[in-house]
Amino acid sequence: MRNRYTSGRREGLCNILVDGKRWEYPVVTVGSNKQLASVDSLSGLVDHSLVLVYPGTYSKNYWYLNARRCHIRGVGVDAQAVVFTTTDNGLCVEGYGSYPSGGNFLPIVENVRLQGSARPFMVWNGGRVLFNRCYLTHGTYSCGTIAGHWTYGGTNGLLVLRNCYISKEGGYMFSNLNLSNVRIERCQFGSSINYTGCTGSFAYADYVTTPTTGYGIMAGEPLIVGV
Repeated sequence: MRNRYTSGRREGLCNILVDGKRWEYPVVTVGSNKQLASVDSLSGLVDHSLVLVYPGTYSKNYWYLNARRCHIRGVGVDAQAVVFTTTDNGLCVEGYGSYPSGGNFLPIVENVRLQGSARPFMVWNGGRVLFNRCYLTHGTYSCGTIAGHWTYGGTNGLLVLRNCYISKEGGYMFSNLNLSNVRIERCQFGSSINYTGCTGSFAYADYVTTPTTGYGIMAGEPLIVGV
């Protein structure tokens, strides 16, 4: 596969594994002296792109990825090395009604920190995503660190939080979501879970609120390796 980021080159990609499978699709690098200097151009991604983001702080509001089937991997020693900040809504995953008819592809966001004064992450309309070993937090705005869309009334997609650290300075941890489509796997929360505008109960909830072996961003294994 070719796109304007990879120029058709596939050398050096054979060592990358995504969820145990060899990656054979485009790879995009973001950071100083990389293919892209910022995340501003990522809306042009084609389906099945792997985005490798190198250490730094990247600021962007309303970050909508047009391609629904892409992975994002922070290339740093931990989730604190690659930081996405926003003063409004941040990373937005809209499924365009594709779940479950959109197939079994589950985008992975791994080894990054998402933070913002409002909603650093939003998912709705069939959006699907798996966060692995990520740090998610937001400020005092009265919404959720992890949010659905207030107009669409939650998500009918799938949201998996695995080995993440999730906190809030104020407001809520979850807002406007159908919690029955949310799985929490071995996560650590900075305080007790609270939410607003949500329906249902978590599909699976395995979490702690104090440091515990086997939970949080330093637990578990990366899903994207060989980068």
